[in-house]
Amino acid sequence: MGFPQVSEFETELAQLARQQTDRKPAASLSQKVYNLASSRRETGSSGAATNAPGEWARTFDLIQEAAELTCASEARAQEMVNRAEALMKRAFEELQSAEKRIQAAEAAQRASDARAFEAESRMREAEEWLVRLQDALVKKLIEPRVASRGQAA
Repeated sequence: MGFPQVSEFETELAQLARQQTDRKPAASLSQKVYNLASSRRETGSSGAATNAPGEWARTFDLIQEAAELTCASEARAQEMVNRAEALMKRAFEELQSAEKRIQAAEAAQRASDARAFEAESRMREAEEWLVRLQDALVKKLIEPRVASRGQAA
């Protein structure tokens, strides 16, 4: 499983934001209710008696429309919450996976550092042996020959 692309998360979040902004404005419904109430006040008591059945029907229609819009908004909100939770769960799983990979990489780095330290120690030991061997060769082989040539001359 590879790393998710950041653009995937950005795309999901942008879709959620678009859905939230694409909804029907609630202000238009409230404006309709306000207009209905205003018209009822303007007609007065004599007009209210003659137009009451029509106004009640309009009021009922507006209330029904408000209820439908509220249900639709709640459904969209629940869908957005579900998608956000799914995104959060996915991000959390990816984070856990990334943390495990980081821990594995750190353990591999520590093991590599230990091997490098051991190799460096062996290299220093080999250098010391080479210096000792060179000193021994010089003392045993080269110095006696130089001394004997110096006496012969």
